[in-house]
Amino acid sequence: MRSLISIVIPSFNYADTLPEAIESVLAQTYKHWELLIVDDGSSDGSFEIIRSYERRFPKKIKSLRHRSFQNLGLAATLQLGVSVAKGSWIAFLEADDSWTKDTLKKRVEGLRRHPAAIAIFNAVKPIGDPHFIGRHQNSLKRDGMDYFFSKRPRLFSAIATLIDGNHFLTFSAAMAKRKSLLSLDWNTNVGPCLDWWIFSQLSILGNFLYLPQPVTRWRIHSKSYNALHQDPSTRLNVRLMMYEKQKQLLYEYLRTDPVHPVETWISRIDGIIAHFSKPSPSKIWQARGWIQQQGGRIFPNGTRRRYFLEHSLAALGARHLLAKTHYLT
Repeated sequence: MRSLISIVIPSFNYADTLPEAIESVLAQTYKHWELLIVDDGSSDGSFEIIRSYERRFPKKIKSLRHRSFQNLGLAATLQLGVSVAKGSWIAFLEADDSWTKDTLKKRVEGLRRHPAAIAIFNAVKPIGDPHFIGRHQNSLKRDGMDYFFSKRPRLFSAIATLIDGNHFLTFSAAMAKRKSLLSLDWNTNVGPCLDWWIFSQLSILGNFLYLPQPVTRWRIHSKSYNALHQDPSTRLNVRLMMYEKQKQLLYEYLRTDPVHPVETWISRIDGIIAHFSKPSPSKIWQARGWIQQQGGRIFPNGTRRRYFLEHSLAALGARHLLAKTHYLT
């Protein structure tokens, strides 16, 4: 594989970390790339930094802005970059993160061995505020993809993984086919979980490749986009909205099944959720078991579809229950 890789950096008031992100791209040992830096109405001098790099590397770096220099949000900013990109693959890099010099090389090598993948993710190394990293250490271990996979590259279906939770920690660890990204619904009301929604849609389209090497440096700090949306009420509302969006996504995925209509399955889940109005943590997992049993009754044959429903939708129901009762953090 020697396809052009388009790197998209969305930037909003990250003048202090943006140069480090750009320099990490310039240091890549894989050289067949273009860099699109999309400014989302910054007011801290970020765009001047972007333009200075564009003047130095006019054949490799391009600056972009919204009309009238508006602040339109992350989804619109990423969409603009993807729409202008010339590469067949899109690599995302957030303006407060950075890569090791062999990030693109490792990804390209992985895709040569697994050409069927439509997206690739790698492990991350947390950097930034030590206090903030320490506070989130357990969740980092639990939510990261290396929690699920052994220390070797692996091609896999991410549908169940993404229903269970947003285990892809940052856009900066992701690369996907541009053609697939252009087919997605970017209009979402779950802004703090845009990555979760985008990756969930991608998982329906094909398999992902996971690389266990931590070639993305993920900066954790109190001013990050996710940190600013971590109050309990926001988390709860986001989880509930994601439940509804994923439910619709699964409906679209399974709606062609002529034997076992997915409406039957989803109505069972909704009924169980309604039954547990104030569940305890122990009842959460009891409910998950019940959901799996219902799946066994609806899909009595040990098919791939039944396996998918039992595990994916059982996880979806349990996560919704946890969110509903604030047990999910």
